[in-house]
Amino acid sequence: KPIQLLPPNKTLRRSSGGVGWF
Repeated sequence: KPIQLLPPNKTLRRSSGGVGWF
């Protein structure tokens, strides 16, 4: 999914499928 600005409580996680915000 496209890069988005997300609230500060989200953390960037790297997974086998790439990177995602959780």
